Amino acid sequence: MNQNSPIIRKVVYLSAIAVLMLPLYWLGQPASYSEDRTPEGGGQLALLRMENQLSQAELGEIDPTSESMKLATLGLRGPAANFLWNKAMKYQRRKNWDALSATVQQIIRLQPNFLGVWEFQSHNLTYNVSVDFDDYRHRYTWVKKGIDFLCIGNRYNHDEPRLLHYTGWFIGQKIGIADEHVEFRELFRNDQDYHDVLRKAMRDFEHDMDSQDASGRHNRKPDNWLVGRLWYLQAVRAVDSLGKSIRKKSPLVFHADPAKSRMNYADAIEDEGHFGEVAQNAWARAGKEWEVYADHPIPTSWGMTIKLNLADENRRRINEIQEHLESLVPGVKDRIIKRRKEDLSERELAIWNTPEDKQSEFSAEDWYTRHLVGQKLSVSHTQLASQAPESKRDDVEQIVRRLNRKLQLSRRVRSYRQIVNFDYWRTRCIVEQTMEAAKAREHGYKGMKHFNEAELELAREQFEESWKMWLQVIARFPQLKSGDTRDELLKQMQSYKMTLTHLGEEQPSFVDPLEWLDSTGPIDTKNPPSDMILNAGESTDEPASSGADDDDPPPVEPKK
Repeated sequence: MNQNSPIIRKVVYLSAIAVLMLPLYWLGQPASYSEDRTPEGGGQLALLRMENQLSQAELGEIDPTSESMKLATLGLRGPAANFLWNKAMKYQRRKNWDALSATVQQIIRLQPNFLGVWEFQSHNLTYNVSVDFDDYRHRYTWVKKGIDFLCIGNRYNHDEPRLLHYTGWFIGQKIGIADEHVEFRELFRNDQDYHDVLRKAMRDFEHDMDSQDASGRHNRKPDNWLVGRLWYLQAVRAVDSLGKSIRKKSPLVFHADPAKSRMNYADAIEDEGHFGEVAQNAWARAGKEWEVYADHPIPTSWGMTIKLNLADENRRRINEIQEHLESLVPGVKDRIIKRRKEDLSERELAIWNTPEDKQSEFSAEDWYTRHLVGQKLSVSHTQLASQAPESKRDDVEQIVRRLNRKLQLSRRVRSYRQIVNFDYWRTRCIVEQTMEAAKAREHGYKGMKHFNEAELELAREQFEESWKMWLQVIARFPQLKSGDTRDELLKQMQSYKMTLTHLGEEQPSFVDPLEWLDSTGPIDTKNPPSDMILNAGESTDEPASSGADDDDPPPVEPKK
């Protein structure tokens, strides 16, 4: 045996190891990071991880999902997380904010992919901790900390729609609706350092902090409502384009928030004294986005997908099918209605036969009576089908089934529209673009300003000019006579009445039609409630099934 054989084998093995180090380095070289923590370079595995977002590891930081981290916790990650949650609550009760922040940072190392951590603790910092400070600047700092916390969560949970939506909600709602919203909005629009933080967090967005969609048109500065909207849009993109799940969140509300942010922005700049073309354009853009929302497929709780703009088309199709049904049984509906009218009281018959131009004088009780009469005179589709000739019975019953399915879909779409107050906001976007509404807003704003400065004569003049404009607006758009409008104008009406009291003057008679703005009872609209109009003449039959018609395109099925 050659004595040099072991040495030769060792040299061969070492040479092979050295050669294999090259492909291993090519495959496994770790990525480096720039100053803003953006991953750069690295081996093929690192590039694949970055491309497919499979790892949250960062050079110089502990990767909470790494095997080393799991080994270090000895399988006790759950008990450790529970212990830290209890510590965080204890520090919060004791108002030890530094310890609370440090403990929260430890929690996310243990549970980086548990969304409840990010949602609960961000809400805790933004809403609960911030209110314990007296200075609004300190409160704003903790609001930012809560949003920063969510930004970190978005980094660990890429394209997670719930966290993206939550971030948009905090930026919009907390900064824009808090008691200190005037100060918060001013701090946000001038906070250049925080703009840089959000700019880094939004660098992969289709529209980032530097886009026109993030800034107000009147001052070219980032606006919290518009920035929050960009986060909403990113969440919607994750659902629509990437197929991500929103889990238990309502799709109806989830998809409405981008457009609602546009409306909140338009409303906010009017509250800050920006009127005319700037505000009208903001409402116009909000209206366009609301129509986009109306055309967006919305998954429902009964397993179908609808669009909110189907209501008008459904109404047209229902009318066409009803006319076709009645043409197959001519005269039957009229005979049934005539027989039922004979059983009505004189008052019911008089209200039912009131001409349309006189119905504006109806009270709420009259409208309710008319609604009940309409139900009594309503002829169900089954009743019509039962009167059809034997030769047409099968065709008529098939039409009745189609009609009932359409009516069921119409009721469901209408119910979903009511949840988001769809018709009010559509009308509001149209109304706010009119010159009368713009002047009403401007006079009301000036009236409140004079009232707060104790310039009562000027306040009264501005308020009364505002009421004159509002009377014109409501005469043109009577559907605005609602609780939503009352909630919006209540403070101005109360300030106006206080102004008259201090001046010792009586309220002018032309303001009396707006007395409902300062009442707590039901609003006498002098118009039938919308559901009475929509239900008039509808069949009370229950639909045989919720499937699609043979003649109509099937409803869009939700994504699996």
